[in-house]
Amino acid sequence: MKHLHVVVALAWTTPAFASDWYVDAVNGSNANSGATATAAWRTITHAMANTPPSGTQVIHVLPGVYDAALGEVFPITMRPDLQVVGDAGPTLTTIAGAGSGNLFHLESLVQGAGWMIPATTEIRGFTLRNASNAILIWSNWANVSPTLADLVIESMSSAGVWISAGQYPCCGASNATFARVRIRSCARGALVTGESVSPTFSDCDFSANLGPGMSVITGGNVTISMQRSRIDLNAGAGIALDAINFGGISATLSDCSISGNVGAAWGAGPDTGLAVAHHASFTRCTIAGNSIGVSATNDNSGQFDTLQLIDSIVYGNGDDIDVSTSGGNYTPTVSGCLIGDGDFSGANGNFVANPLFVNAAGGDWRLRFGSPCIDLRPVSSALDLSGNARSVDGDLNTLERADIGAYEHLPLELVGTAQLGTLVQWRLWGPQGAPAVLYWSRSAIAGSPTTTPFGQLDLPPSTTSIYRVTTAGAVTPTVLQRTIPAAVFLVGQTFSFQSLVDSASAPNGKAYSNPVQFTVMP
Repeated sequence: MKHLHVVVALAWTTPAFASDWYVDAVNGSNANSGATATAAWRTITHAMANTPPSGTQVIHVLPGVYDAALGEVFPITMRPDLQVVGDAGPTLTTIAGAGSGNLFHLESLVQGAGWMIPATTEIRGFTLRNASNAILIWSNWANVSPTLADLVIESMSSAGVWISAGQYPCCGASNATFARVRIRSCARGALVTGESVSPTFSDCDFSANLGPGMSVITGGNVTISMQRSRIDLNAGAGIALDAINFGGISATLSDCSISGNVGAAWGAGPDTGLAVAHHASFTRCTIAGNSIGVSATNDNSGQFDTLQLIDSIVYGNGDDIDVSTSGGNYTPTVSGCLIGDGDFSGANGNFVANPLFVNAAGGDWRLRFGSPCIDLRPVSSALDLSGNARSVDGDLNTLERADIGAYEHLPLELVGTAQLGTLVQWRLWGPQGAPAVLYWSRSAIAGSPTTTPFGQLDLPPSTTSIYRVTTAGAVTPTVLQRTIPAAVFLVGQTFSFQSLVDSASAPNGKAYSNPVQFTVMP
């Protein structure tokens, strides 16, 4: 069994580098050396002007608010191999604009320095707030390929991030990598424009924006790769497409949700170019509750838009798969999918059913117990949208298989931060009212599971005992909870849990759930 390690708290750590510099909005002074945390500078602007201009330089930004009132001057222009890092993470470290302009520029311009920006150029660990765009990434000369990670971006009047390349597409490209970036309450989540643009997104969230989650406008080639990301509940399309003058857009998404958007999840507008084609592939995705699911409208009779849907859920949209065209061609390939309105059902393993979401009206498109989407596929090494291991025994029949859609159903869920004095919840799913026992151990999940008549026991047998006798829930889970005592000696201790639930689907009438664990934090 792939052990499910639930991450309930995140400790922010930053490795030491040879060239480290420090900024502290609270206790720093620009008269200091900046060489240590106790001799930190006061502003990022001063650090940018006083760190060496070449080689890997890391500016460690301590908790605080960095804005014009402090003395910051925007935009902050990044150099190659420069890393600006909020060591304490976005909750405690904010960079705020004054409502206009951009906060960061990462550029390679023929009329400028013409830098090549490598992946070792990083912005990480901040909340970015209140500007036109948080980050502008643009090339018309050399490749711009920075890394943006662990960011919360909000209240931008144009876009959370703007990624572009153009004017001289033969000479440069924008290929930024985004990891764990959340964009919310912006005019749009991401704006992708120009030519030779290939961003990659993993574990990102572009939700609850005032327009599209992502707008793509191109007269060239744009390639988007996205894994384990959400584009939900935006007041526009999920991904809005517009290509002109031989432009084309290709997207590959896996384990993603594009749901609850006012517009289409994947919406290709009327193309006005001479030869345009869009290509999209969705694998293990959930596309639900949008005005349209996936669509293409291609005005060019010689071009073929393509769509591939594999092991995905497309349900509850105004039109789940819109195959209408205006003189063009559209060739969907759909296999192993739940399609709510019946398109493509009865072939290639496609079917029609209610997926039984936990709470679609409330924006929760996870699967509840008894969903027809559970355990339909063989064992998979992929992670689901929440970062959980696939191939959990979701239907409690003692066989571990993968679900379709973005989320793997977990019969046992753990919710909480695991900090001293805070509440921890265990949520038990299973046949409604079925007897269930929650077991626990004062040790981590065992390295090797124990085979039993009821499936795999993943807790160490020698230290496992009963924590609580209860029942399971099918429509809503049974919830058990406890406050972690405010006892310092608990910090660093790990506890693991697993439930045993009565199940008629199991050969011997009972089945073990997935295991969960947490480590107590201060």
